[in-house]
Amino acid sequence: MLSPRTLYVQDKTDKLDKSGAIYGLKCLDCSSSYVGESARPLRTRISEHERPTSPVGEHITKDHHSIDWDGVRILDREEDWFRRGVREAIQIRRTGSDLNRDRGRHDLPVVYNKILSLDQNQSIPGSQEASQVE
Repeated sequence: MLSPRTLYVQDKTDKLDKSGAIYGLKCLDCSSSYVGESARPLRTRISEHERPTSPVGEHITKDHHSIDWDGVRILDREEDWFRRGVREAIQIRRTGSDLNRDRGRHDLPVVYNKILSLDQNQSIPGSQEASQVE
């Protein structure tokens, strides 16, 4: 019989199986980067970036560069669609990702520029640090 003090060890979920992620991809050959979000498992969304019509795919095809697929980072997580879109827009602005075709689905007010430039090393209020999220 198991005692009430028995600890149950759970397998760590592979980051590519996580959903509700705001994630970042980097090019291995230059400083280009992409920030995206998905309610679906990250593995599903990442595979779509291999299409030549995606911004990442266009970069691969046009510049003959490689993306660090194994180095995908979960920058934040949020299950709520609206909040996830806001957090994606914040990360796009914060990182200056140049492969994004737009600034995310939310157009952040200019005041965010000042807030995000104060300290790039601080976390976004209410967000989970990348090291804690992955």
